[in-house]
Amino acid sequence: MSDSLFSRLDLPNPFGECTEIAETLLPPSIREGLRRLAQDSGKSEQEYLCDVLIAHVLGVDVVIRIYEERLVSIMNAVLEKDTSKL
Repeated sequence: MSDSLFSRLDLPNPFGECTEIAETLLPPSIREGLRRLAQDSGKSEQEYLCDVLIAHVLGVDVVIRIYEERLVSIMNAVLEKDTSKL
């Protein structure tokens, strides 16, 4: 999984490195829907599917908490860096 903001910051994926392959066959209409959803989210189909699966397996609340903790950590680091310039 890759979030564009986090990947630009060179932060590791909070759920671990994406190394496993999961394949499935989809009906054409579902595949087209996947393409649209991925495009609308600004992600590749693989990134979008990974995000959906992580949220489903771990639970949306857990994923939100992990990203909130990560965002707080990033903001604290930014604030510390800004205050060190004073």
